[in-house]
Amino acid sequence: MATATLERVACPVGHIDDAASLARVLAALGELHGPEYRFDVTRWQGESLLAGLPDRVRTCFVVQASDATVAGEAGERIRGLPPGGPYATGEN
Repeated sequence: MATATLERVACPVGHIDDAASLARVLAALGELHGPEYRFDVTRWQGESLLAGLPDRVRTCFVVQASDATVAGEAGERIRGLPPGGPYATGEN
């Protein structure tokens, strides 16, 4: 049986109210996935349009939503945590 040794790495965590911690999380995601990916964390109240770049695949992860409707354009991927998710996409 083959075994592998994995290197331990620090995994930054952040909070929406702590800009410095979110910057560390976003930097780590960029390092892991490379320059062809873009990451962002945002908060909003009321209605909001989450617009992506043309000809790019966009995936949204909704962490928390209170009394909100979540919708997207056809083909967009929107994921959320229970009890509200997974959310429907614009294809439904």
